[in-house]
Amino acid sequence: MLTNGLQYCIQNLPADSTLIHTLQDIHKQKQTQLPLHIWNMLTTGQEWRQQWVIHHQVFPLTSFYGFDELMGAISYLTLINAQIEKAKYIENTELERLLTHQQTLHPFHYFGQLIYSMETAIVWLNSITSMLADQQQHIICGKNHNQQKAEYLSNVFYKFFAKDIQPYLAKLDSQYNQIQPELNELFSSQLEQHLHLQGYYNHYLTNELQLRFRTATLNHVEQWKQIFQRCNIKVGTR
Repeated sequence: MLTNGLQYCIQNLPADSTLIHTLQDIHKQKQTQLPLHIWNMLTTGQEWRQQWVIHHQVFPLTSFYGFDELMGAISYLTLINAQIEKAKYIENTELERLLTHQQTLHPFHYFGQLIYSMETAIVWLNSITSMLADQQQHIICGKNHNQQKAEYLSNVFYKFFAKDIQPYLAKLDSQYNQIQPELNELFSSQLEQHLHLQGYYNHYLTNELQLRFRTATLNHVEQWKQIFQRCNIKVGTR
């Protein structure tokens, strides 16, 4: 890194060297440009950029790889930005640590995969909720009626939704809830200079995505509740 080289030269040149003041001025200029360099790294560096591009593969039910790595990198980057804003300066060792965080992101497409998983879940939840609502009239159940169809549905609910899908949805919501405020802060500070990011920011980094996700989840659960109430099936008895 250029600032490392400049700092080394400044520290090791003879005190009476005529180059010291020139190198100090260059070093100071490069330090003031750090916010721009970090923003460029965040938006054009391969490890970072692959986090923001939609990754068309949903997370498996029990694996959410890349969360800790991105969360650690984002938290450290937020810390670095706060230090630059306060002192207009950061140590070279801190920049090196930031690059180390960046390197840990290389195997992952976490945020792009999280977004895709949530968007896919929204589509499927809304589709199945509509299907359940449309089929309500065909489910004959309740007192003095054959409960076979209702029992089939109950088995489906407990075997698939309650056991695997509901915890999966909760994990998606929890992880997004943790990482969204950090990303919101990073990107919102640059929107005035980078208006082309406004659409991405509005759709994925505000509460809009999470609101649609939670609404789809709640509507789906509510549809199951209506079926169980109508068919006199007690929830939570298994």
